[in-house]
Parts: sequence; C-alpha cells; structure tokens
Amino acid sequence: MHIQLPTQEFDPSKFYKHIALTADDEYYSMPNASDRLDDLLTRVRCKEHRKRPLGSLNFTVGEGVTVAFKMYKLVVPTSKPTPVKLAKENNAELTTVTNTFLGDTGEILLPSDLKKFQEYGGKKIYVTDDEAKQIRHFDSPGLLLMGFKPKSCLKTHYHLKPSMFLYPDEKAIEGSTRLCFAFLIQCQRRDYVPICRLISRNNDPPKFVALLPQEEQVDNRGFQIVPPGFHVVYLPFMEDIRNVKVDSKHNPSEALIEKSKEIIKKLQFAYHPESFENPVLQKHWRNIEALALNRDAPEEIIDYTLPTKDVIEKRAGRLIDEFKALLCPGTPEPNSGAMYGSPAKRPRVDDSAVPLTLQHEVATGQLPRYKVNVLKEFCKRNGIRCGSKKADIMEAIKRFYLEH
Repeated sequence: MHIQLPTQEFDPSKFYKHIALTADDEYYSMPNASDRLDDLLTRVRCKEHRKRPLGSLNFTVGEGVTVAFKMYKLVVPTSKPTPVKLAKENNAELTTVTNTFLGDTGEILLPSDLKKFQEYGGKKIYVTDDEAKQIRHFDSPGLLLMGFKPKSCLKTHYHLKPSMFLYPDEKAIEGSTRLCFAFLIQCQRRDYVPICRLISRNNDPPKFVALLPQEEQVDNRGFQIVPPGFHVVYLPFMEDIRNVKVDSKHNPSEALIEKSKEIIKKLQFAYHPESFENPVLQKHWRNIEALALNRDAPEEIIDYTLPTKDVIEKRAGRLIDEFKALLCPGTPEPNSGAMYGSPAKRPRVDDSAVPLTLQHEVATGQLPRYKVNVLKEFCKRNGIRCGSKKADIMEAIKRFYLEH
C-alpha cells in the first residue's frame, strides 16, 4: 500500500477536482491530511458550515457607477438542531399544520378570508395584502452610498446583530473587483468608513450600515488566510439608543485604580474563538453520541470558558492580595493565625489507597470514585497544582495527562 510521505502533498487535480464541486460550481482546495489523532478528532467533531453566499447585492457609488457584491456571513451563532416530532406508533415524521378558525361558528378560514387593519382615530382602517406590501416597499434592494465618517465614529456599543461580509462579484458586473479594491485601499489609507443605506431584499425596511474595510492577509507560504472585502456593520437609529443615567456613589482612589490596571494587564491573553467550544452544545452532542452508541454515560467535556484559577494565582495572585488590602484596609489576612487559629490536622492518607497512576481512570471516566484526600495526595506526589474542590482537582489531573 502506498503511504504518503510527510514531504508530499495530496494532488486532487488528478481526479477529485472534476467531481468535487460546490453549489456554485467552484472548486476549493482539499484540506491537508491529519497526521495526528487529536487533529483528526477535532476535524471530525467540528461542525461543518455551508460555504455559500446569502445572495447578491449592487452597490451604487454614484450616478452610473455600480459595483456587484456577494453577501456572506462569517460569524453565525450556532444553536441546537430543531427537534423533529415523530409518531408514537411507527416513528413516522409528523408535519405541523396550522389552521385559523372563526370564533363564532368554528369555520376554517382561508388566507384570502383574512384582512389586516390599523386602528387610527378610533376607527379600523382595513388594508389588503397588496396594499400592505406597497406600504412596506421603500426602494429596490441594494446598497446606496450616503457619505463617509472617520473610523473613530464607529463605536463598539453600536452593535445590533452579526455583520455580513461583502466580496466583489466579477461575474455579475465586470470591473467590480478592481473598483472595490481601489475603494478599499483608499478607505484604509484615509481611515474612513462608508455610510450606506441597505435594503437586503424586496419589502425590507431600509437600514443604515457602515462598511468596515478589511485588507487581505496571507501566511508565509502565500496562502490567503483573511480575504479582502467589507464588513457590513448595522447602525442603530435614534430610537434604538437608550440614555441610561447611572449615578456613581463610590469614587475609588487612584491607588486602587492603578492596582486594577496592573491586574488587568497581567491577566490579558490573545483571544481566538477557535480556542473556546460552547459547553452547552458540546454536552448536547455528547449526550446524543452516548445514546446512539448505547454507552452507559456520556463522555466528559472540558469547559474552557471557566477561569483557570491556578494560572490566575500564578500571574496576579500577589496583585489581587494587594488590591484586597487597598479595598478593605485593616482586614486580617485569610490565612493569619490571629483570625483562624492553628490549622486543623489532616487525617493521614493510607499509602496503599493512593494509586501510582490515574491515566486509565481519566480515560474511562472513573476518576470521581476516588475521595478528595486521595486525589489531593496524588497531586502532591506528582507536583500537580490544584484547587480545593473535587471538580478542580479532577480537572487538574486530566490536564496533567493531556500535557504528558
């Protein structure tokens, strides 16, 4: 059997290029092969999103100047799949049908029998569906340039919903790519963002948006990792902003503020979304996996959203103690003998009860059957830093075997 060498790359153009096409008849390169088990498990368990545009949109820059864009959503909240209702007798999929009944006679009403109204001046003004559509219609779908604003005017608290990403569509209008990238370069150079009116589809209300430019980024091999284009940031209307007046009754001292800054600097880290899994979704899929494979218990998940207490203590433990002393001066230390007296003697742990290794118990999920004092003694003998709670101790042991 032919084994692919580490220096070789899989060439899909010999066969798979002609059959592996997307919905838009475009071919994308195959991902690199996984040579490690953890990479393979991550790829298998990763949710696959459909890479397809939401639609096309024309951007009117001025009179007679139009650019075609494809709309994409780069970030979409992932939710649990919609449950499917099945018949109790034969597990056949059920279809939900909604009917509207007349309150007096119970007669089923058709959509043509229904009317819409707006109460005005104590009277009900009835409108037909065609009239309602005409009222909702403002203009044809597209982007219309309204002006420019400095990028500093785009505040983070203006966020309304996830943004869209615009990429030029050369197939729809020739020359869109060159004009779009020239527009993008000038916006980046002058540090401005275009303000536009957006109508996504027919009968949609108009929205004001800001086009945040994004330059292309490539890796050291020349492969694109960040595409060039514009992020569509939705802007709020005047009615959407609430002026909340909060009266601060506490004025912290300058020393307390400076100590807080030091703690924040010590606890900063490079955030990347791929480093954090949604624990609710992971638990949901592990439960389904256990039911499908007839397992006794679902596989335990690691909640990466929880703070790592040992890392916080190592980085900013001393600063946190100093912050507490500034916040509540005169309070004795938690471990001082004047407040708590001499510590109570711990019962001696039997050496035979402490196992030499817990790797099998970690892999099979049998770690909770050990008592806290046994797990603490195991951590002490192996130099594992852990907390006082059983859950923190088990998490530290699992992390120890993952790193070794």
